[in-house]
Amino acid sequence: MLRDNVSEEAQRSKLTGLYEYLHRNQAYLVNYEAREQANETYTSQVAESHVDTLINARHKRTKKMQWTREGAYHVLQIRAMMVSEKWESKGQGPVLSALEATA
Repeated sequence: MLRDNVSEEAQRSKLTGLYEYLHRNQAYLVNYEAREQANETYTSQVAESHVDTLINARHKRTKKMQWTREGAYHVLQIRAMMVSEKWESKGQGPVLSALEATA
């Protein structure tokens, strides 16, 4: 209905693209209101806050020790695995093997 009331072709084309995208991905769209009402997680705020805290611990300080982007990426991957309880089953073995190889 909105698309039909727009006279400019460029805007109509954008609305058509948006409609087609939403239609194709309808099965993957999250109904946040329904999740909130069902007391289910509907935001990534806690995870984002945790990541910000980890990054700030090294990257935004003026101290001499800072991580490279690559180093920070690897540390964040390990921390995420530890928080999601996948560390012992998937990550701990390869990391300890790598450490033993370098020692």
